[in-house]
Amino acid sequence: MSKRIGILSVCLVLLLVAGSVAVARPLAHKKIVEDTGTIKCVKEIYLIYGDRGTYFAGRLWKIYYPVNLPERFKKDGLRVRFKGYVAFHPGIWKDLAKVRESLPEIPLVLPIKIVSIEELHEEISLKLSLKAKKVYSHEEPLEVEVVLKNVGEKEAKVSEFILGSTLDIFILTPDGRKIHYIGPVPLIVPRTISLKPGEEMKEIVNLRKGFGDEDGIYEYIPGSYRATAMYKIFSSDVRITSNTVSFIILPEKEPCRIYGRVIDAESGEGIKGARVKAREFITYTGDDGYYELILPAGKY
Repeated sequence: MSKRIGILSVCLVLLLVAGSVAVARPLAHKKIVEDTGTIKCVKEIYLIYGDRGTYFAGRLWKIYYPVNLPERFKKDGLRVRFKGYVAFHPGIWKDLAKVRESLPEIPLVLPIKIVSIEELHEEISLKLSLKAKKVYSHEEPLEVEVVLKNVGEKEAKVSEFILGSTLDIFILTPDGRKIHYIGPVPLIVPRTISLKPGEEMKEIVNLRKGFGDEDGIYEYIPGSYRATAMYKIFSSDVRITSNTVSFIILPEKEPCRIYGRVIDAESGEGIKGARVKAREFITYTGDDGYYELILPAGKY
């Protein structure tokens, strides 16, 4: 009887050892994770939503919990490429319980330890267009339209138009000066906007309002102008130049002088004090019936 108990005890010990080895192997083996994705901050917890995902423990994981995400990458919406390994260690269960408690609406997350990470600069297809009238009068607003369109097949993250920050307009004047129109610059950080394929954002800019160059405000003179816009995504190296538009500013028109004589139809004599009116402009004839009326250029 004692011999049987001894044999059973040895077998039990062997099973326990074998079991502990079987458990230790997957924990000791580091599952490598390589993916691209988007960092999202949910209730002050930073997660990475992967593009491809990682197969581990019989399932596909697409949401990662980076236990050592560097501070400079803690930006909501940042696109990254990263490499790491599944981070199962004794203290991870407490962290995962905290994530699960804070984010009950989010599926299970895969804890990973980052080995390398970099910002992902993806190619985006954007087209910048500048539109203007052919001719402007001397005093009317010099309004031009700037349009940024996503002509690619993927959604593009762009910055809103802010003159002097993300949008600049360069103007060649009739007297050969190169004017950098920067507008009234607001001291704000531009918002990030998502443009789906085919979508566009527009901005109407009045070139008469704003600064020109180091000489200050530029006074537009009559003549031919050329203008080009340049757009840049905030905190990136993306630069896009628009088409060049040409327009003409007409000279200020000289006032018109209208004169004549009011006579009596029967006698042919001039009529004194006759009232002559063109819209809101009024004059009266002199002693001999002659009058003179000075009017701004226009139709009456």
